[in-house]
Amino acid sequence: MADAVIPPGDGSERTLVGDAAADAERRILDMDGDGDVDVEDMRRIARRFRLAWLVLVFGAFVLVGGGLAFALTRGSPPDPAVFAGGWAPKGKGAVRAQEIANRVAPAYRLEDGSQMVDVSVVPGDLEGQPLGGIAVADASVDGGFRIEPLDGAVVYRFCGTGENCAITGGEASEARGRLLKREALEIALLSFNFGDDTDRIVVLMPPRAGSEPSFALLFERDTVDDLLDAPLARTIPPAVPTPSTIPADEAQRIDSLTDGLLFRFAYRTDSSDTPYLVLEPPSATGQ
Repeated sequence: MADAVIPPGDGSERTLVGDAAADAERRILDMDGDGDVDVEDMRRIARRFRLAWLVLVFGAFVLVGGGLAFALTRGSPPDPAVFAGGWAPKGKGAVRAQEIANRVAPAYRLEDGSQMVDVSVVPGDLEGQPLGGIAVADASVDGGFRIEPLDGAVVYRFCGTGENCAITGGEASEARGRLLKREALEIALLSFNFGDDTDRIVVLMPPRAGSEPSFALLFERDTVDDLLDAPLARTIPPAVPTPSTIPADEAQRIDSLTDGLLFRFAYRTDSSDTPYLVLEPPSATGQ
């Protein structure tokens, strides 16, 4: 088979290419256009190189700094313990909720120094039968009630030492009722903060002496979400007052944050005998 024929060159092609490249390089390096590449040309090249290097370094710092700022503001979510002043429950679910209750309740006391209420997590059943959900009165819904699932809900019970969980010691008053709302708000905010899967908190309030428990507070995450963006202490001061020592500005804040959250509660069954925790507008107030 015949070999491919490539005419041999005499080297002139390489010479021409080399001369053209050298000429192009000379024109590039001749910064002042005088036809010679001298010391001044090299100094100008060095200055331009240093300037380009500084621009590149500055751009790198900008990119790194911007990335760090983005990571700090949009990266990992803040530590939930920061919200609670460094404290955090260790358990999950109902165990976590009870840890929160056990931390908050001892700080709330009556004028005589006794603890106002014990706080416990209510199981999601009625006499062993699982609840179908929480029925919340809502005039905008067909049937007048919206049914919320128990998944994502925590129900707490405030219980005094008296009959039917009534508070013993002192008299029922607006001030005592306000302190109970303060305690409920604190527990609800901590529950939302540590429970990403928690959407609503129901607090069954203690009755007046001689009465049955019938009032509850309902907290829903979407109505208090903005309060979770700042430490708890900005909403609820760490120093817990007694009923008679609540500062006026704090009393006003508690009233505004819990306004419209009080319901009358009862357990009822539907046509299939499934029990529900029913929340309806109250017809009376006070604790």
